Amino acid sequence: MASEAVYSHRDPMLKKRDDFEDILEERRNSSDLRYALKCYTPVLYKGLTPCKVSELKQMVLQSDQLGYVITQVSKEKGMTTDEVTGEAAAILEEMAQRLQLSTVRFFAFTLSKVFKTLFRSICVNEEGLQRLQQAIHNHPVVLLPSHRSYMDFLLMSYILRTAKSLTPKLGLLNIVMDPFLKGEVFDISLVPVSISYERTLEEALYARELLGVPKPKESTSGLFKARKILSEDYGSIHVYFGQPVSVRSLAESRVNRSQFNLIPRHIPTRPSEEILSFVNDSAYRLVRAQEENMVLKPWVLLAFVLLQKQATEDKPGTALDELTEQAVWLRDLSRHYGAFLHWPEEIYNSFSFLRNMFSNEFILCPGATVQDFEEACYLLVKTGALQINQQEVLITERGHRTLAFLTSVLDPFLQGYQVVCRFLCEEQGTLKLNKVMLNSLEDTLGGKLPTQKSVVAHL
Repeated sequence: MASEAVYSHRDPMLKKRDDFEDILEERRNSSDLRYALKCYTPVLYKGLTPCKVSELKQMVLQSDQLGYVITQVSKEKGMTTDEVTGEAAAILEEMAQRLQLSTVRFFAFTLSKVFKTLFRSICVNEEGLQRLQQAIHNHPVVLLPSHRSYMDFLLMSYILRTAKSLTPKLGLLNIVMDPFLKGEVFDISLVPVSISYERTLEEALYARELLGVPKPKESTSGLFKARKILSEDYGSIHVYFGQPVSVRSLAESRVNRSQFNLIPRHIPTRPSEEILSFVNDSAYRLVRAQEENMVLKPWVLLAFVLLQKQATEDKPGTALDELTEQAVWLRDLSRHYGAFLHWPEEIYNSFSFLRNMFSNEFILCPGATVQDFEEACYLLVKTGALQINQQEVLITERGHRTLAFLTSVLDPFLQGYQVVCRFLCEEQGTLKLNKVMLNSLEDTLGGKLPTQKSVVAHL
């Protein structure tokens, strides 16, 4: 029975996943200060009115659970209950959130600046956020993010030094499930969050630690020395909010909760074997959910290919063509195994390049690149010019005429830009132009080099 539940015959390529949206795109085209100062109205659990920090602290200090623990500790250590209560109050004061919106606004402004400098994009599945907001209305929600970097603390605790998933730690999950098992809440929603990086900020630190170099102590001076990372390009981050998992559904026919009726709720008890088995199975299921929604990018596959070649071959390095061929083969293999791939689309990159270049020629809304691309694809498919499937974009037989006409409309603009670029590149003065733009133009024109006369005639 267990093997049937784990190893189904469903085609992994058919797994439906949400699309991503780059949350930094809007930040790059609007004011960070306005973003940090905007009105904030958090979603509340069943209309619950948040209480003040002082009231929340009093509720904790006066709870039966903490009172029982204080009594036990005072007996074991020979201290008065007032002394132990004072220590507990000091610990609570250190742990407690101040709930100051000014702090949230400060980090909203600062992190926007930092993230735009470090990363090309931070992509989030918008549908996952909508599911999360809906779940918050109904039941208490616990986010279970994967951890690959110190940046996880800022995007959303354990730090995984090898960037691999470790065996799940059951203590915290047991505490999270305890209110449901004891009947204090009707249900709890567990949301696995998968955070995928192209490069982690600590890559050099991790490499040293794997070689046995002790982890450096954290300090303010170390923080300022780390400012040099702001000059690096750390690629993209993908954050995927998975389907909320109901603890009630997980426990159905697995756990007999009547066993908790015989013991007062405030008295901590050691979990039974039945509970430990249930929590253990749930933990592994949640970790697998995190892994399934991890995004693989070209950088990851290239690194994997290079490491494999280094381990199996004596010759240093590898030819670029061979590396490309093996990376494409690994991409296709990973896709058939159901991996979540984020592979650069040449068509979208070309569209984005041309859109940016023509931003002064046509009325194009800032921050709407993805929307414009999707609308263009939709119209071309609707008119029968393109056929799009999961793997590729194909030009139909009737689409050649349509695309030839649309290309001829843009040709004069492209040729005009190319002539200007060539003139600027050939100048020997101080004015220089990035030749990447010229190469992109030549690729777009198929290598055709128009004369100045033909360009003037077109324009």
